[in-house]
Amino acid sequence: MTFEELEYAPKMMKQRYDQNAAKVDNLINWIFELKKQTSDNQFLSAMDVYYKLLKTFYEKDLARYDNEIRNVEFSIKEEIDKYNTRVKDVNDRNNTATVVEPEKTTTIVKEETANTNSVADEKLKKLWESGAINFGTQNFSQAIIDYTNVIQLQPDYEYSYRNRGASYYYRGDYSLALVDLNKFIDLKGVDSFTLYYRGWTKYCLKDNMGALADFNKQIELDPTSADPYYGRGVVKSELGDANGAINDYSKSIELKPDFLVAYKNRGALYQSQGKYSIALADLNKFIESTFNDGFAFNQRGWIKYYLKDNIGALADFNKLIELDPTSFYAYYSRGSVKSELGDENGAINDYSKSIELKPDFSMGYNNRGWAKYKLKKYSEALIDLNKSIELDPSNWVAYDSRQETKYALNDLRGCIEDCNRALSLNDKIPNSFFFRGLAYFKQGNKTKACEDWSKSGEQGKAEAYEMIKKYCQ
Repeated sequence: MTFEELEYAPKMMKQRYDQNAAKVDNLINWIFELKKQTSDNQFLSAMDVYYKLLKTFYEKDLARYDNEIRNVEFSIKEEIDKYNTRVKDVNDRNNTATVVEPEKTTTIVKEETANTNSVADEKLKKLWESGAINFGTQNFSQAIIDYTNVIQLQPDYEYSYRNRGASYYYRGDYSLALVDLNKFIDLKGVDSFTLYYRGWTKYCLKDNMGALADFNKQIELDPTSADPYYGRGVVKSELGDANGAINDYSKSIELKPDFLVAYKNRGALYQSQGKYSIALADLNKFIESTFNDGFAFNQRGWIKYYLKDNIGALADFNKLIELDPTSFYAYYSRGSVKSELGDENGAINDYSKSIELKPDFSMGYNNRGWAKYKLKKYSEALIDLNKSIELDPSNWVAYDSRQETKYALNDLRGCIEDCNRALSLNDKIPNSFFFRGLAYFKQGNKTKACEDWSKSGEQGKAEAYEMIKKYCQ
């Protein structure tokens, strides 16, 4: 990260903090206005819960709570809808009062009779309030207990199932979450909020087609919401539809330009497609506002590596290690950059740390062996490459590395065997054709050598044509 980026990023975070603080202030003022419009105990109790929940945000880093604040706003709007539906069933529909929301107008119907809904019961009210506060403060286990108690007292109160289902989702109990979310939909019908949670629940349960259907339905119900496009993008990525996922991430960003995780995921897909420059732009956008996401620094480090910005890559991998010093892959990544920069001893140290953290890491042994090969420590390299293959016999890269090591040790037969094995795993390795050709030539088999060099050249190794020109014409 450049000095300018380091200076700019705190400004971005301060701007997001101020924006979210203003949102919380507006929502609290809105609640006060709504409470003036009715004396309904259930509605007033719900507004008290959301007021207390909004107050808790002032104790947190508001810059990082966009989604949570948006969910509170959505829940308040839903309480208005619930209120209207409930009161219309028991009161004169013609006596109405208008309540102004921040962005649109909603009508609340005044009640003419006492609200007899059992949720207004004091015990139920306290349990519901406790569940909402525990959910909002991410104490999901206690929220589940609260909503379960509400359900025991009033089994037909559908929103308890939805909120308990969302709590199960966040706790990682996806099967239980799915049961509750389905129960809500059976009682109340589909809505955008529940489809969102059920879509993610199905995704976590590996039901990608079911998740896709829920996000599609959510988009149908609320095409201006960024969330379902993001969710659908994640599912499409899992299903191997990279372009479809990129399109959905782009739509989510169009609808919500500060949807940072969408930039991160889109950048990772661009990287997988070899579109490194636009991938870098997305990762920069994400990192400038988050600072501490190891995945993003790892992704950006490799993008810079592929773009030959090794110093920039080294800085990102250093940051990754600072964030997570127990990450074996972070040391492996930094070792790869150090090797590219010619610091083989530094690379060996990082690969050794990677192996220490993950003793069964085949590529850690491969890369350490290759660094030793580059230092002409062929016997030591061979030990590491043997271990790499022992750990993963399907690792064609390790055979490709060992074939060169055996050639350097004049083990021509072993070199040819490793070339054969590598090519049996991946027949698009020009280096294996090239070294098998070298070994055949050294054994005196010029015909086979020239055949292999020809295949190597066809696959892009220019050095092979030099050998053909020199020895095969």
